[in-house]
Amino acid sequence: MAVTLHRLLWGVAKTGHVKNWAMRAYEVPAIGLPVCVAAALFLSAQGKRAPNAWCPNDGPLVWCLNGSRKLLSAGRQLQLGYRNDLGEQGRRWSARSPRVRRRKRWDVPPHPAYFMPLVGGTKIHAKSYVLYCDVLLFLTALDGGERILDSLYRAGLAGVPFEDRWAWRSRIHLGEETWRALDKVVRWANAPSFATSAGQPLIGSIDESWSQISYADFGAERVDLLLEEGKYLEVVRSVGALDTRPNLLRDLKPSDEALSDNMAVRVAQLSKWYSNVPERFPRVAQVEVDDVMRQVAASFAGSASDSEPDLVLLPEASIPQNEVQTLRQLVAKTGIAALYGLFWRELSAVYPGQSTTKKWIVNEAEIVVPLGHDTAGPPTVRWFRVRKPVPAHIEEGLAKQLSERQGRTGGEYRLLKGRRWYRFMHRQWGDFSIAICADLIDAEPWRIFRGEMLHLFTVAFNKDVELYDALTWVRAYESYVNVLAVNHGMYGGSFVWTPKGSHARELARLRGSGLFVVSDVKMPVKDLLNAQRQGVTLAVDAAKKAWAGGKQEPQQFKSPPPGFHRRV
Repeated sequence: MAVTLHRLLWGVAKTGHVKNWAMRAYEVPAIGLPVCVAAALFLSAQGKRAPNAWCPNDGPLVWCLNGSRKLLSAGRQLQLGYRNDLGEQGRRWSARSPRVRRRKRWDVPPHPAYFMPLVGGTKIHAKSYVLYCDVLLFLTALDGGERILDSLYRAGLAGVPFEDRWAWRSRIHLGEETWRALDKVVRWANAPSFATSAGQPLIGSIDESWSQISYADFGAERVDLLLEEGKYLEVVRSVGALDTRPNLLRDLKPSDEALSDNMAVRVAQLSKWYSNVPERFPRVAQVEVDDVMRQVAASFAGSASDSEPDLVLLPEASIPQNEVQTLRQLVAKTGIAALYGLFWRELSAVYPGQSTTKKWIVNEAEIVVPLGHDTAGPPTVRWFRVRKPVPAHIEEGLAKQLSERQGRTGGEYRLLKGRRWYRFMHRQWGDFSIAICADLIDAEPWRIFRGEMLHLFTVAFNKDVELYDALTWVRAYESYVNVLAVNHGMYGGSFVWTPKGSHARELARLRGSGLFVVSDVKMPVKDLLNAQRQGVTLAVDAAKKAWAGGKQEPQQFKSPPPGFHRRV
């Protein structure tokens, strides 16, 4: 049986082989393939010809997956949480190149966007139209659904340039060069003079190493992003399997000249939250939302300190989905960045219908950074969402309780974990990553990022305060970074650590349950980077001096842990 891209994306992937999956776009979440997998399919398609005797007037062509279908089946199941193991399955499949061919018969009706270059009677070059269809299929593979195609169809082929479409770029991470090449193919697809060589910049912008995929590629992706005030806030330099050690370009490395001496962070431990969550989910009572948002507004208000913070940190699961725009407006108005935990939300199906057999919920945090706040013109912001890769037991329990409350006719709730770990690079703050509560427990990503970040920001809703007291310090010293962990005030217990010695390591400790507390903290940036670079050498020299009977001079920072070195 022929297997198309849409069956891989929209088939019910619970068990078995992709060829046997039932197509139910109304109950499958719009989850795109990993970037390297989607790119491998696209690159494979570029080496294939269109079917014999086909012409554009016959309609669009779809990708048919001929090779590595068992690997793609297992990888998709891993993505959606139907498989939990990486090790055993990963050993069964080595890296391989998927094989794609094109065919005229679709499993689903083609989206109207595929027919746009054919409207108006313009004669279109056959190879240009094939490339146009490939680009739309590539975007569908990345998006998991057809929201991008919906936007193209509404706006037309000559709409807003792709590199300016932030709603796409905030969730699909491609380099600027790739976005521009995609835009050119779509914008000029129906021009009679459009040569197929125009597709070469697009092919050249895609990492050739992505022509092969492995099972591990479906497990996690690493994303490195540059946050910079300018025309483009983000520059994606590497996306790949988590264990990839990218050869980072200069833009993604800290610059001594641009770094601030310190970074000011406001830790805002909110105390208000929501009652009767299972009964009301996914909604919350408006009166409780108002209470939470009053505390949020107070967290952004002025302080007694000499300067405003660079970043406000708010707890996990605090901000309801319908107040996200309020937070973005606060950032634009004040020029203060924010990182906040979002209340759980239901993922939309590819095409929502009447089915209630399965619902998917996710836990996310959002970081919002102001852009051009001090320049002329209206302020704007850019944002990224981080989905929690390590769900806690209490969240799994929530999903089960929601399923039980729905009963047989209400459908099953499943918690979908994130598959991306982010490293951000900010010119003034340096490099940092983000964790959501239980993410701290998984040591693997922090081992990967060791020596490649200065800060680890954590939003939490955690009852075991004593555990996180110890764990946050362990992460701070093991990774040799500043760790800022804001917990919800229902339990209290927010901590800020820096890898210094004795009492200097503790920059803030907020204890006490049921308290709304705000604390401004200044974290070392330049000095910490110097300690990461030189700390091991200084420690070895000090030890040598001690063995010779000399007196050790006190250092501002603790010696880095054995094996540590600054990699970028």
